[in-house]
Amino acid sequence: MGTTWIPGAERLGSGSIGGAMDAPGRPGRVVWHTTESGAGDQAFDSVAQYLIQIAAQPHLLYDPTTDRLGQFGPLDESARALRNDGASRTNRTGRVCIQIEVLARASRPFTAYWRPGPNFRSLMSAIRSWGIPDTFPMGDPARTAYAATNRNRTVWHAEGGHYGHCHVPGNDHWDPGAIDPAGLFKAAPGTGGNHARPSGPTWTVKAGQTLGAIAAAAGVSLGALLTANPQIRNPDVIHPGDRVTLPDRNDQGSAAPENSAKPRPPAKPDHPRNSQIGGKTYGPGARGGHITTVGQALVAHGFGRYYRVGPGPTWTDADTRAYAAWQRSLGFHGPDADGIPGPTSLRRLLGGGIHAKPQTAPPFPGRASVRYGARGPAVLKVDQALIRHGYGRHLTYGPSAYYGHTTYAGVKAFQRAQGWRGTDADGNVGPITWRRLMR
Repeated sequence: MGTTWIPGAERLGSGSIGGAMDAPGRPGRVVWHTTESGAGDQAFDSVAQYLIQIAAQPHLLYDPTTDRLGQFGPLDESARALRNDGASRTNRTGRVCIQIEVLARASRPFTAYWRPGPNFRSLMSAIRSWGIPDTFPMGDPARTAYAATNRNRTVWHAEGGHYGHCHVPGNDHWDPGAIDPAGLFKAAPGTGGNHARPSGPTWTVKAGQTLGAIAAAAGVSLGALLTANPQIRNPDVIHPGDRVTLPDRNDQGSAAPENSAKPRPPAKPDHPRNSQIGGKTYGPGARGGHITTVGQALVAHGFGRYYRVGPGPTWTDADTRAYAAWQRSLGFHGPDADGIPGPTSLRRLLGGGIHAKPQTAPPFPGRASVRYGARGPAVLKVDQALIRHGYGRHLTYGPSAYYGHTTYAGVKAFQRAQGWRGTDADGNVGPITWRRLMR
């Protein structure tokens, strides 16, 4: 078992952010993200609070300029910083899938100016304690947004190591930018110190094999094999390509008897049951104009980032995640924030404001104030408008006064939704785009 809580890291939030891994027999991996923000203590505190608020926590938050390190949850459970790849839950791939948000921008690789210290070395030691090799299986991270095309599903599922957000199937970001992998590993030499590593040889599961057959072939008991592989929650469920640690035959005397293992409770379903309110159904698969109304209200309340396009008449996973964030904003927790409407939260969501007449659009501030690289209150208005119109998913870390690649992507998507192409959808705000955004 590797390190679950890194010594010296600040505890951020409640300490519980995810759950069990879906394929714990697959190799462990790390995903590097950048927050697309500045660094320093104020940024650290602000980003940490925002990630908690929107329920998009990674495992770790790191400041490359101060060596400050925070941890949201244990490394042996899933985080929340990745999108699913269809039915594949990327946050739950592998023995561990350690996700690190670095306070930096992809356009300025943090390894060019960082000051790693003891906290970074502890971070790398914890990573290596899970047997994760110092390698990037898909090669160096993308240098530009347009180069982020290598998202090989076969490599992602089969190979352990380090990945950029730009490498993960089902995701469309290009962070962490052109960081230097060699510099990353050189800043923390060693193999993880005294942290526990998987001991003994490993067995790669082939099609048709069972744990019982593997134990017999290796000359060990099934109980000892399960003891050496705590990541295997159901001994009847293993997959080709999974790696199983083989115990030392001399250590079997201390292993628990095969029939002593307590049965584990069944996994919770991914989605709770639908709800019936006022004769209408809400929840996964529900359809109708009332679903669109809920989605529009969620966007109006600032939860539009969960939608790839504007809300529609069919309840999707985006609606569930957005509604769960709304419930948490009301102070609900645990099963009371399951993403399915209840009478109280729905009444508060639809109680007023979403049908109000739009205010008069503010005057256009000029192209220089609302284009890539600009800063100021006009940029903040653009970000807020993108959220209101259902394009908040591009603003990974919320609205800000900086016109970076997240605002650029949101504006471009909005422009294309208007039917514009070419230079009319260039990602920068002109007078017509401004007027439509400010409606």
